[in-house]
Amino acid sequence: MRVAISLYKAGVAPRLLLSGGGRQAIPEAEVMRQLALAAGVPSSALLIEPRSRTTLENATESARLLCADGPGTVVLVTDSCHALRARLLFRIAGVAVIAVRTAAVPMPALLFMSVAESVKLPINLVRAVLRKRR
Repeated sequence: MRVAISLYKAGVAPRLLLSGGGRQAIPEAEVMRQLALAAGVPSSALLIEPRSRTTLENATESARLLCADGPGTVVLVTDSCHALRARLLFRIAGVAVIAVRTAAVPMPALLFMSVAESVKLPINLVRAVLRKRR
């Protein structure tokens, strides 16, 4: 959120799309909204997508929200391991993205995340293409 808020304040991102429901009682998007508001981002600059629980759902639901504004490019803020898969899934959903990677991840976490991404990437790509064909 620090990166996203910085991009907003620098004028790079005139709006922030906060996406993610997660599996907690309070959706990730709502937690991000509270952080953005606390940092001085006005609520009029925030789009909230609180239902998705996976990256594929993030991409699909975000694309629906963004369709009202027509095609454009978004800056996608995520960690370095997740950036490739997220960027591909958003592109399949019809959203052009520029990925901005957040701070470096410690080596043990990086190894775990890299293994997880190597499994999730092909599965999510197949699911996204099948969903797109419907």
